[in-house]
Formats: sequence, structure tokens, C-alpha cells
Amino acid sequence: MSESENKKSSVSKLAVFSFLSVLLGLVTIAALVLLEVKNIELPEIILRILVAIMAGFIFSGFAFGVIALIKITKSKGTLRGILFSVSAIIVSAGLIIVMFWPTPNIERNRGICLYHLGQLDIALHAYADEHNNTYPDPNQWCDLTFNYIEDQDLKLFICPGALKRGDKAMCHYAMNPNCEPSSPNDVVLLFEAKGGWNQHGGPELLTFDNHKKKGAAIGFNDNHVEIVRPEDVNKLKWKAEDGNNIK
Repeated sequence: MSESENKKSSVSKLAVFSFLSVLLGLVTIAALVLLEVKNIELPEIILRILVAIMAGFIFSGFAFGVIALIKITKSKGTLRGILFSVSAIIVSAGLIIVMFWPTPNIERNRGICLYHLGQLDIALHAYADEHNNTYPDPNQWCDLTFNYIEDQDLKLFICPGALKRGDKAMCHYAMNPNCEPSSPNDVVLLFEAKGGWNQHGGPELLTFDNHKKKGAAIGFNDNHVEIVRPEDVNKLKWKAEDGNNIK
């Protein structure tokens, strides 16, 4: 009996390891998605660790899958497991492409939203400067403010997060009719709302849906804008005489 006949083929441990690495990466991704869907907030450091673990599993699965495939190909039949290695390579490569594909994220959308509200806030103050220190009629605030917007860009009325979830309205912000230029600095002037032109009102119109309930962009009477989290909404001041919060 020849030496080659005495050799028995075996499954490449490296190929199995690469497949298991990708599988663990998918499990970690599923856990992160579940946290997002359930709105479960973890400390930033924990989230960063989970993302790093997920990336480690995926990249190691790809690298070991390639190495295993090369070894299996050169083994002349003594190593098996090509299905494990090829599966790991294909799945991990797809995940890597998705990870680095340039798509808008929540943070970027919120940043754009803050910029838009800041520009609209400036336009409202510019209108007030030319109209006896009075903001536009809330029933027409979008129409009357438009001429005071730099380059008259209608995109400033749009929240990218709202567009992403299918709200194609011309404006995703509302004006607080109880705010005047003479109101305290911390009174709400503009805020995120569901789509609609010339919307005006109070906290009943405020929405957190545009950024997956992580926060809403708010513009205040002193021209500053910020992201307010759902748990802090009662701290907002909607009228000068409120003194504290809306009850």
C-alpha cells in the first residue's frame, strides 16, 4: 500500500474556525440590531466594544477563510472543508462591503437637522429685525421666512431622517406661536414635527421619530440649537410665563 493511500483526508480546522468566526459576527450584529429596535441604551464604551468584537469576528473570518482555501487547494485532497471556507469568505466580504458603504447614519442626519434649524432660526430673526421685532404669523411662517433664507434653499425645511423613513413633505419643522423675540432665550422657537407646511403649535407636535427616537432637534429663541432626548422633553420651556416646564 502506497504512502499516499495511507493518508486520510480531514476537515481543515482553519476552515471551520473561519466559518464560526463569521457566524459569531452575525450573532453580534443581530444583538446590536435588537438593541436598536428595542431602544435599549448601553454605555458608549460597551457599544464600542461590541462593534469592535463584531468587526474582529468578520475580518478574522475573511482572513482565515482565504488562508484555509489556499491550504485546502494545495493539499491534494488531504484537507476538506472548502464549503466552510468559501461560505466564510463570501459572507464576510459582503458584510465588509456593507460596513464601509457610504450611507447616511443617525448622527449625520441629526447634524444636518441641527444645521437646517439653525439657518431657519436665523431667518426668523432676520424677519423680526425688519418687522418691528415680531416673528412671522405662525400660520404663514414658512412662506414669510422663505425670502430670508440664504440662497432661498427649500432643503433647509427638510429633515433627512424624515425623508429616510418615507415622509416626503416640504417641511418637517414647526414654529412655537408662543415665542416672541422678547421671550426668554430658552423658550422653544422651532422644533421637529411630522411633515407639513406652516405647522405651528406646542409639544403636542414634537416628534422623535425622525431620528429613531434618539432625540429631536430644537431651535431656541437665542438662536442656539440642540438635540433634546425624549426623557428631557419636560424640561423645555414653551411660554415665557412658564417659569419652569410644561406640565
